[in-house]
Amino acid sequence: FGNGTFEGGISGGCLEGDALKRSQMAILQDKPSIVTYDTSKDDENQIGVGLGCNGVIDVLISPLSEDSNTLKLLQKCVDSRQPHILVTITASSLDSGAFTQGNTFYYDTTTKILEGCDNTELNGLFSADAEVVLSKQKSKIFHYELDNETLSAFIELIPPQFHLAIFGDNYDVYPMIDLAKVMDWEVSLVGNLQKLKKTRLQSVNNIYLKDQQDGPAIDDRTAVILMAHDYKTDLNNLQSMLNTATPYIASLGPKKRFNKMVDEIVKLTDPRKFSSNQNDKNYLKAV
Repeated sequence: FGNGTFEGGISGGCLEGDALKRSQMAILQDKPSIVTYDTSKDDENQIGVGLGCNGVIDVLISPLSEDSNTLKLLQKCVDSRQPHILVTITASSLDSGAFTQGNTFYYDTTTKILEGCDNTELNGLFSADAEVVLSKQKSKIFHYELDNETLSAFIELIPPQFHLAIFGDNYDVYPMIDLAKVMDWEVSLVGNLQKLKKTRLQSVNNIYLKDQQDGPAIDDRTAVILMAHDYKTDLNNLQSMLNTATPYIASLGPKKRFNKMVDEIVKLTDPRKFSSNQNDKNYLKAV
């Protein structure tokens, strides 16, 4: 901020002092810049030598205002649970216009439209590389040459916020909610509200009644915890969650209880894979 305070960090503390000074200069000059910190050198006077990272860090320092387009784009990324891609110009031989250093464009991964880019050729190049980033799930800097002009852009993948779906309404849901809050996860809770303290649910984003027909949206960035303390309820929820995109399902209770639930589900869906031997490794592989 202009008053010298800062939020977050870019390192373990070695770079923040210099970055803060450069940020204040960027605010005064109202001009972005790229700063390179080389932490691979042995020179004890070199900034960042204490990091032990043994690498090179490029930092784009760009001034922001309340009506900044960057803030609006980031807000758009926060408001919906879909992957987002931002295309930020990190270097450019152009002195003015939309393609100067620090400018950012938004690529909609659903409509496949790059917003705000009026150059047809660059629009096509950025869009094609945005799809590469989306498919590989990895951000990358790309370099371009166009009509004797050079341009570099950081195409950044911003996935949806991690989401925790808790199915339970006993006292032990509170620590899970608190942990998710510390991690800045979105939290959904399914349970009987009469059994819960409303003062402990303030950080829960979405609350659903136990017998409510609709429930939390489960996607591939959602972790599920089954902690109803009722075998039949957990069994039904487990069966429902197996039909979703969640990559992680946890169940509160002893392992033999979970294995019993898995046994029942496998027996119902495909009896040929059913095994009553809980110690059979082939059983676990089949599941």
